Amino acid sequence: MKHILNTCVLVLLGIVTYAQQIPTTIGHIDNKPVMMRNGQPVFFTGIQYWGLDSWNINNWDADIEEFKALGLNGIRLNIAWDHIETAEGVFDFTPLDALLNKLDEAGLMVYLQFSQSAHEWKPQWFENKYAEADLLAYDNHGEKQYNRYSFASPYLKEHYTSYIVNTIDHIKNHSCIVAYSVYTEPHFADKEQLMDYNKHNKAAFRTWLRERYTTIDNLNTAWNSSYSSFDKVKPYGSDIPANWETINKKKKFADWRIWNCVVKARFIGGLIEEAKKVDSNHLYGQNMMWKWSAEYFNFVSLDPELNYEYADLIGINVYPTTSNTEKMGNSVNFIRELHQNNKVVWLGEMNAKPGNATKKNLKKFLGGAFDAGCTGFVYFTYNGNAEGGIDHYGLMLNGQRKDSWYELQNYISDIIKDNEVIILNQSLPEVACYMLWPFANKFSTVLDGNYVLPQHTALRTMLYHNKGLEIATLSEQQFIDGNFDKSKPIVIPSMPITNQLVGEKIKEYATAGSAFLICGRFGEFYWTDKGQCLLRDKNSSDANIGIQFNAVTAGPCNDQVNVQKAFYDITESDWSIQPVKDIISFEVPASTEVIARWNNSNEAAIITYPLGGGKIMYYGTHLLTKDYKNNLEFNSRLMTSFIKWANNSIPQSIDNASKKKAISINISIEDYLLTVESEVIANVQLYNLAGQLLKNLGIVKPGITSFNISSGASSGIYIVKVQNERFESGYKIYL
Repeated sequence: MKHILNTCVLVLLGIVTYAQQIPTTIGHIDNKPVMMRNGQPVFFTGIQYWGLDSWNINNWDADIEEFKALGLNGIRLNIAWDHIETAEGVFDFTPLDALLNKLDEAGLMVYLQFSQSAHEWKPQWFENKYAEADLLAYDNHGEKQYNRYSFASPYLKEHYTSYIVNTIDHIKNHSCIVAYSVYTEPHFADKEQLMDYNKHNKAAFRTWLRERYTTIDNLNTAWNSSYSSFDKVKPYGSDIPANWETINKKKKFADWRIWNCVVKARFIGGLIEEAKKVDSNHLYGQNMMWKWSAEYFNFVSLDPELNYEYADLIGINVYPTTSNTEKMGNSVNFIRELHQNNKVVWLGEMNAKPGNATKKNLKKFLGGAFDAGCTGFVYFTYNGNAEGGIDHYGLMLNGQRKDSWYELQNYISDIIKDNEVIILNQSLPEVACYMLWPFANKFSTVLDGNYVLPQHTALRTMLYHNKGLEIATLSEQQFIDGNFDKSKPIVIPSMPITNQLVGEKIKEYATAGSAFLICGRFGEFYWTDKGQCLLRDKNSSDANIGIQFNAVTAGPCNDQVNVQKAFYDITESDWSIQPVKDIISFEVPASTEVIARWNNSNEAAIITYPLGGGKIMYYGTHLLTKDYKNNLEFNSRLMTSFIKWANNSIPQSIDNASKKKAISINISIEDYLLTVESEVIANVQLYNLAGQLLKNLGIVKPGITSFNISSGASSGIYIVKVQNERFESGYKIYL
């Protein structure tokens, strides 16, 4: 068969014998986003598979039997551009059709992944046709970045779009297809490279600036520059200094950084837009490494808002260690809430780091992800021989099952099998408070890892993991637009760079009755479309909401915060703590209540004060740092105290949470030992997920009590209820 696209003859090789297409859409169970297939919610249990590559292509039948033996219901199938478009305009679908036919017959679902940013599978005809300068990303010194492509290259856009559209149009009716990932992990490099200085990207940047500022005078005002026209504008080109405050062209840097996220979003968003013209009956996903978080966020131009905006399905590629088992759950909570439950969230790649996840690992990692709203996962990877150098991640090596194969099989058999509907129908925890995601922090300058995702990790650890209270993330745009429940307390993280509209909205919402906790540096620079302004030389304040700083000392804290009075969960005598970062002291006007003071100066460190019908608490240090485990118990109690204070009374959710804190449950998978720590006398019972009482375990007294429950349950998911005449609390456990 032949198709004509523009003036190019496309030779399509292969005979199609697929089954009927099964559409997929986004649905919701309560508020949880899920993938719907033929109108039914789907839980995706998959594995990474390079089915068309040399190490797998002759083993399809055996591999499919392995997938079934593992208990999987799907695969993430990687295909490569050079395997499909063998010459310009010539598409050979013969192997792909043959594999998809087998997967149709096997009843497995396929999340089809096209080429990824690593660009290992680039067609030789494409690279021969164009000069490197027209294709590749370069750093600010003119060095190539791992031979990866520039997202601004018009030639990449033209040919890659053709490859995507023609492939999807050809395979869309296979019954196994559920979703596509048109370009995975869209970053220029892994750690070192910040932005792309390809000539096409610099030209596109100037066009974007013209759209953004309309006149060169507006741009010069924002950048404090003197360009005669947009054609003369150059991007920020210096090396990034270690100290962000030494950047003297903050707005220029910010615009260049934002553009390098926007150009990726436009490239992949454009691919999806064109692909949906030939197949709008399946979901389009975006798999992205978590490189925009933590220490690498300064060096990779990715953003969780901009670079997931165009996707229907968000795939989080994440590899926790045994020391941060909450990483998956925290990541799912963050991204699901940031996108207001409008996008399905899966773990697009997952394993333990560095591979060979055990059943125990998987239970801890994935249990938290499911509780946070994840409805699918892709284990990385099936064949350890793939690409070379990743054997420790594979379940198979040299055709033999590794121990990790059996670990995954046992996990799926014991935890997932027959429980998919239960996991899908699991309700999301009620939100106790919001946290603002400080978009301006990231894009306005170079801040260290304390100012991005670790702030969310810190807050969720303090409240959810330590006190049983869930949080939700608000984007700056959601906050400015007012698209959230303003009756819930709101935490404002440390924001040296503050969007001016955010400051104005805090005042507006507080005056109308909302309650805020502001942590650390705020309003040091105000961010507007026309630039930023330093509010003071050394001290900072936000006159907009009535805060006046006496002094600000940035950096490591060498002082202590001493509690002055009992405040809900904080007692006066118990607490003298040393924060991690920044010292801010406040003036104390009338109506301000001082909760704690700095030891060295005796000036106010934690204050509360009314504003209109609402109220504000200010903690004069960077509360939500990546070193959040320092002072964890005090900070957790401070957070629960803030929520109680914000609600003026102790609502049921807070009361339950405080009881939950008094009872900690730990389970040892190896010997089925349940340990209950309680401050009160209570009865402990074991239930199945259908609500049937399986066993009365006994009574706990103040202290620690252990129960052996091996005779009451086999492997699976259960509920442990701890109750007395005053309360009842339930806890999900994984055996």
